[in-house]
Amino acid sequence: MKDRFTEAIYKSKRTVFKLKDIGMLTNNRNADNLKASVNYYVSRGVVSRVRKGVYVKDPYQPEELAGRIYSPSYISLETVLVKAGVIFQYSSAITAVSYLSRTIVVDDIEISYNKIKNSIIVDGRGTISENNINMATPERAFIDRLYLSKNYYFDNILTATGERLLAGAGSISHAHAVEKAKTEYVKYQARTLSDVEK
Repeated sequence: MKDRFTEAIYKSKRTVFKLKDIGMLTNNRNADNLKASVNYYVSRGVVSRVRKGVYVKDPYQPEELAGRIYSPSYISLETVLVKAGVIFQYSSAITAVSYLSRTIVVDDIEISYNKIKNSIIVDGRGTISENNINMATPERAFIDRLYLSKNYYFDNILTATGERLLAGAGSISHAHAVEKAKTEYVKYQARTLSDVEK
């Protein structure tokens, strides 16, 4: 039985599991049996319990952990904006949007959840799911931050889209630059904002 359990856990591409995930992987549907089995493998070091009902295999991805504790949620805000170079204030906390606002510490990892409307959370536009991590694009993180804090300061706003808006700066007139910025902003809004946000 240990071999099947260990094999099922380590064959999975996930690094973070809830009890029901382990039940599906090991084909164990009996709740009492499953709990006893998982407790046995926790004591043997096959998986670690980091929070009630949340287990990880070593090594695990902290961003995947943040996305699995409260669902639906996705990594956004400062975590994404720092990686994209839009803000420079580094924080070791993982920031996410979810259906609730709460800051927790799990396995020495600070995770800050920020409440946002459910209709926005489940709208997949502007989010990417890779390696079992749901993460906002820089544009979506930018919009999420504005939604939550309309007066937030962004250090380097032009990198939010990853495009060079003013290519050829210095060789165009001010009026042309302003027009180009307005045109690009309208395109950006059409691409990223939902009908409700417009």
